[in-house]
Amino acid sequence: MNLQDLQRNFEEWYGEPDYILTVPAPNDSSIPNKLDILYYFGEEVEKYPTDLATIGLATRRMNTPWEYAELMIDIAIGQSRQDYETLGKGFADLVWSCLDRGLSFSPNLVIQNISLPLFEKMNCLFVKDWWCFNPSLKPSVTQEEGIDKTQNER
Repeated sequence: MNLQDLQRNFEEWYGEPDYILTVPAPNDSSIPNKLDILYYFGEEVEKYPTDLATIGLATRRMNTPWEYAELMIDIAIGQSRQDYETLGKGFADLVWSCLDRGLSFSPNLVIQNISLPLFEKMNCLFVKDWWCFNPSLKPSVTQEEGIDKTQNER
């Protein structure tokens, strides 16, 4: 499965993103070697959150029943473009950090001792099964949602 096919299929399902940030892997041996972070800004920035989605994680096979997955996270309203870029890079770094630690993104996983820019109080991420974004894509890819949490909310 390649990045272009994943992105095309995701866009057919979720729509064309408002912005795409390509983040290269921290080292050449990482799989995936880059992630595209797709930004979907709310219709009214002051009322609706922004969705960020990875495209590229599904180029790596996970050791879970959901072998291929992409992640999505909702971001609070009212951030600047620079903040969104910082957050997108942090989101990609979080993915590679988890993969380096041997974690597979699977539903009901709580990833502890992590941080994302702009989420100072967050130290956990709960991974929730969302749905298969294109059942005709073979192998199928599951869309998983990351929900930011603090230790107290677990």
